[in-house]
Amino acid sequence: MHNLWSRVNIRLRFCDLLTPTHVPVVGPAGTKDPYGNLLAPLALSLNVSSATLVRRSRAAQYKYQSYFHAPAVFAALQFDATADLRSLFQWNTKQVYAMVTVAYQAPGFPTNKITVWDTIITNIDDARLMVANAENKYAITDVQYRDAARFNGLAVTARLEWCVHTYVGATRCAAMPDELAAKFTLPANVGERVSYRGDRGGVGANKV
Repeated sequence: MHNLWSRVNIRLRFCDLLTPTHVPVVGPAGTKDPYGNLLAPLALSLNVSSATLVRRSRAAQYKYQSYFHAPAVFAALQFDATADLRSLFQWNTKQVYAMVTVAYQAPGFPTNKITVWDTIITNIDDARLMVANAENKYAITDVQYRDAARFNGLAVTARLEWCVHTYVGATRCAAMPDELAAKFTLPANVGERVSYRGDRGGVGANKV
C-alpha cells in the first residue's frame, strides 16, 4: 500500500510525461492575440465640416434630450467619417462599438471628453463605416453649463474611436492616431456658425 509521498511522486511523474505533448498545442492557442494591432482598420478619416454654438431653447433641449439641466449653450457639429473595421471581426468578436468623441481643455477642468455619436456593429458585413453629413447625436455641453461663454473660440479635437467586445476576455479599445484627428476651433460667439475647408477641418481651417 502506497503512502502519501509515493502517490505525490506518481502524480508528478505523470504530469511530466504529459507536458511535452500538450504544451505545443495549448500554449500558442492560449497566448495568441487574434486581433493583432487594433489600429489595423484602414481608410480612417474624420472631417468636421461645421460647428455652431446654439443658444438654449426647448427645441435644443428636446433634440439632445437634456431634460435634467438647462445648459446656456450647446455645440452642434457636422462631420463625415469613414473606417474599415472588418479586420476586427474574428472568431471571438461579439460586436464593435464605434464612436466619435470630442476633447478640449477649459479653465478649472483641463481634461474634458464627450461622446457625440456612436454605433454598434454586430456583423462583418456592416463593418465598413461610411457616415456623411452626420450631426452629433448627444449634447455637447460643458460641466459649467450655465456659463454661456465657456465654448467661445475653444480649441477642440475630434476622434474616431472603437472598442471590440468579445465573447470571452476583456474589451479592447483604440482610437485614430493624432495625425488623423480633426482639430478645429468653435465659433467665437453664441449663435455663430463656422464652416471649415480643407483636410479634416483641422488646425488652420478657414471660416466661410
